[in-house]
Amino acid sequence: MNSTHLPVVRRSRQKPAAASQSDTDSTIPRTSEAGQTGFRAIRFTGTAKEYFGIWISNLVLSIITLGIYSAWAKVRRITYFHNNTLIDEFPLAYHATGRQILVGRLIVISILVLIEVLFFLNIVAYGLGLLALLIALPWMLNKSMKFSARMTSWRNVRFDWHGTYWRSCLYLVAAPLIIILSLGILTPFVYRRVYGYYANSHSLGETRFSANTKGRDFVNAFLKGAVLPSIVATAILAAATYPFMPPGNAVGAVDDRIIFAAV
Repeated sequence: MNSTHLPVVRRSRQKPAAASQSDTDSTIPRTSEAGQTGFRAIRFTGTAKEYFGIWISNLVLSIITLGIYSAWAKVRRITYFHNNTLIDEFPLAYHATGRQILVGRLIVISILVLIEVLFFLNIVAYGLGLLALLIALPWMLNKSMKFSARMTSWRNVRFDWHGTYWRSCLYLVAAPLIIILSLGILTPFVYRRVYGYYANSHSLGETRFSANTKGRDFVNAFLKGAVLPSIVATAILAAATYPFMPPGNAVGAVDDRIIFAAV
């Protein structure tokens, strides 16, 4: 796979803690004496051939073990991508173990099974269980995000997550509902807020990240990645199905063909 060079998200300007010269060099942006923040290149060195071997072995072992190995498969997959992602020629590292991920999954499954059991025992208890799960969902998402961040490091400096309960409730729980209720119209604007929250809530060591997102960039991406392909797919489907529609002499018959093709 060819190497690519992309800019890293800018850091927010913050007074750094006292550190040695080597510690200062480990920060992602370069800062000149004039105080201007620069960028460091991101380069990916993995190949499709290497990843295919990991993917196929993970798939086979997960099937053989009835899904149990999938926790270790996740560690292998993330470790591969992290180790092949170089920031200023230094790779990311992943420190989680399959056992940790398996235990976390078992806890979540146990909670879901318990709630389902309550459905057959007492409908009121079942409703209270669902309500408790909904209330705890932002807290659970924060714990998951913090675990993922803390298990990732760059040059022996761990990442961290600083999301709050109410902000996670808004951006990670309510945001998908807003997209559904708006019939997808607000998708780019909601995504801008969600990704801004995701970036601004991360840090590398004591250094917080900051993302200055622009609404027009998300609108353009939404139009090119969702709206335009949908229009093209509908047109292709209409052209492909039109010859097989029953013939009609009235204008209404033609309209029916168009509606059928669109559906």
